[in-house]
Amino acid sequence: MGCIMMKKCHLNTCPAGIATQDPQLRAKFAGQPEQVINFFYYIAEELCGYIAKLGFRTINERVGVGRADMLKVNEKLRTPKTAHLDLSAILKPVWQMRPGAATYCVRQRGHKLYIRLDDKLIDEAEPTLTQGLPLRIECEVTNTNRALRTSFSHRVSKL
Repeated sequence: MGCIMMKKCHLNTCPAGIATQDPQLRAKFAGQPEQVINFFYYIAEELCGYIAKLGFRTINERVGVGRADMLKVNEKLRTPKTAHLDLSAILKPVWQMRPGAATYCVRQRGHKLYIRLDDKLIDEAEPTLTQGLPLRIECEVTNTNRALRTSFSHRVSKL
């Protein structure tokens, strides 16, 4: 039912039918949406178990980010090469280095994910896609465009 790690997510050719917009490939996905939902419930339940073992009730009790005091070096894994490695600078709690710093999301981000670069590419490339005209598109790509070309490649694959 799941990913077979073909590393083709960005090519719109996912053989398992998970990371694709192509209906023919999507038909290969043997699972049901309810099973995926169940899977994430199990992950959440397991996370709650780990959080409880650490002595916290919720994620917002600063379980993850910034809680370097919850990390410990496993001395059994030390080797002669790592015997003199001092990790104290890395494991120093964030509130000691930056008092008052937020250690989890405390404000909404204005990332505007609804403005996708793929939509712009498809619009600008429409004459090329339909009539075969030459085209050159120059645009700025940032780290928020991580899924760039997924919808565009689906549109091209439909030709």
